[in-house]
Amino acid sequence: MLSTCECCEIFRTLSKSPWSLTSLQSLDFHRAFVSDELLSAVLNQIYHLKMLKASRTNFGPLCYNTLIGEGSALALDENLGTIVPQPRRLCKAIETLYIDNCPKMTGAMILRFLASCPNLKYFAADKVTVWEIARAQHWACKEMRHLEIYVCADDDWSEMNETASQGFMKMQRYAFEKLNTLTKLQKLVLTNGVQEFGQRRKRTLDLRVRAGLGLLRGLKELREFSFLSEIPQMMNTEEALWIADHWPKIKCIEGPWNQDPEACMKMMAIVGPIQTSISKRK
Repeated sequence: MLSTCECCEIFRTLSKSPWSLTSLQSLDFHRAFVSDELLSAVLNQIYHLKMLKASRTNFGPLCYNTLIGEGSALALDENLGTIVPQPRRLCKAIETLYIDNCPKMTGAMILRFLASCPNLKYFAADKVTVWEIARAQHWACKEMRHLEIYVCADDDWSEMNETASQGFMKMQRYAFEKLNTLTKLQKLVLTNGVQEFGQRRKRTLDLRVRAGLGLLRGLKELREFSFLSEIPQMMNTEEALWIADHWPKIKCIEGPWNQDPEACMKMMAIVGPIQTSISKRK
């Protein structure tokens, strides 16, 4: 592994290139110990980016603005045969974006990527709350195949009074409706990075049919579903029957269905043979 000084020197050299990195379409700098400013400077040199892996880095507001915002880069005009500034917006081309375990990222930034990247297929990020998802813009990423985020319920929905519970359920249904628009989704992780966050006791979405799971009927391509947590769901045979009927390609479900082992066994019998772990990210 490169030292911090070596990483910084490489990125500093790239950032000072007089020409855009016009041929570079994939960039993997996960665990790179360099600043948000330097990472952003490198991204500014790229004209057409399809894959960016930046997990466990200082990827933050500056990098976010570079990907989302409109800008220009120096590129070859084949008709003129000269180098000229050309407009570019990286978020329109990006297909793979891993920005999980990046402490400078906010839920609003994460959701903006989902609303601004129409070709995004593989996305991994950190915590967003149910409330943030419900209030966010409609998602543009209809090509999404793998989505790994941490959807966090700020409050424990199992202990809410009736009024609070109704309000939360309304917000949660909005979140389910957004997820249901991703009809090409093959892998869905709702508790990505909970161990790193130290929030294993935090709840995610309530996955009962009446709470909104039934709104995910459009995810016919779903193969892997994960909701790992130390807090069990309150799913039962109704949810198992629904999954068996609506997710015909499901092969792997990982998470605590119910705190009652007998109830879990009944659900597993209904859904059929499935894997007990989720395959590695592409």
